Amino acid sequence: MNKTLFFNKIDQCSEEFDVKPGVLLDFFKILTEKRKLNSSEMLYELEIPKTNFIRVLKFFSEFLSPQGKFIALKPEIEEDIRKIIASENTFNESTFKDKYLEIYYQIQQDRPSPQREFDQFYATSETIIKRAIFLHKSNELYRRNILLLGDDDHTSIALALINTSIKIHVVDVDKKILESIEKIAKKNNLKIETSPADFRTEKLDSLKGKFDVVFTDPPYTTSGVDLFIDKAINCLRLRYSSTIFFCYGNSSRATERTLAVQKKIMEKYLMISLIEKNFNQYVGADSIGNGSSLYGCVITPSTKVPKFEKKDKRIYTYE
Repeated sequence: MNKTLFFNKIDQCSEEFDVKPGVLLDFFKILTEKRKLNSSEMLYELEIPKTNFIRVLKFFSEFLSPQGKFIALKPEIEEDIRKIIASENTFNESTFKDKYLEIYYQIQQDRPSPQREFDQFYATSETIIKRAIFLHKSNELYRRNILLLGDDDHTSIALALINTSIKIHVVDVDKKILESIEKIAKKNNLKIETSPADFRTEKLDSLKGKFDVVFTDPPYTTSGVDLFIDKAINCLRLRYSSTIFFCYGNSSRATERTLAVQKKIMEKYLMISLIEKNFNQYVGADSIGNGSSLYGCVITPSTKVPKFEKKDKRIYTYE
């Protein structure tokens, strides 16, 4: 089995049937482990719609033994597939943490001081590591195009380090942050593209519809979240497998603000598929208890790309 051919098939299947490449890799990984799973059990393991699953089975039929009670690889290609899968599953959590902490020292040295005018409060190194590992284990990184709308935390560095198959682009209003990311990425041979933009006044047309995943930690105001999520939708490929991740937090006495943010999300016909409470920890963000939650949103058939309009310029908490 030719490795290039195999991954071309993975990419083609992902594109045609809207299934994450990481899920398809998991499918073959399960098969190489010789776990005796029937179609219903495999469907449960992969967590994808049944229609898509049936299409995947048909697409890879040349690799599979004739349908019996269990799904299995053809014996003559099983060892080749096992070697290919092994070459892709090289992630070691402990090694990743050690490598990132080495780079984190560089980040601390090169990154500018937090700018209050941009609501910058830096997340802890533990939080950045947790974000990267969470996205990796959720199959949000493998062979995906990732956009970060704002990245004062330098989360992009951890994502590029954890998986070299992804394409990462960072957009930020703060050019000093972008310069810092570029410097650290170059020093560590990490592939990260950057571009400056003020989301309040710029359309981001060159990035429209190009990304599978958008990650953002926006200003914690209703208008701030509204603006950043609009930009996320604009840059996202409107597919079932696409995801928006955003962070949001406030005081436990201000739950009405969380409701206002969630209402904005619902008005955009996004479905909130994930809420990891107190996921993020920050330094110096005392007003929100130095923490925030991680939200995941997925596209629905009613999700539309929002029309560009100059939003309320007061998006930061100090305004």
